[in-house]
Amino acid sequence: MLGKTHHTTTMKTLARIIGALALLGMAGFCVFGFMASFEYSETAKRLPWQMGYGALGIVCLSGAVMLLRPRHRSSTQSSTDTAR
Repeated sequence: MLGKTHHTTTMKTLARIIGALALLGMAGFCVFGFMASFEYSETAKRLPWQMGYGALGIVCLSGAVMLLRPRHRSSTQSSTDTAR
């Protein structure tokens, strides 16, 4: 059963990396949109776009960081793994 557990762990890690890359791509798009919003001359037109792109970019970056952080096993999970 060790092989199946290793395969599952590898697939979860790969899915987390792909998800983080997608979120980083969206964050990059938000940086571009934020910078492009400065083309509006009026602050009333520019501010909602900047707030939207800024908020979405921060959410995407924090999601990517959370996905890429190393996972720690809980004490209950590690004790059940050693009992097998």
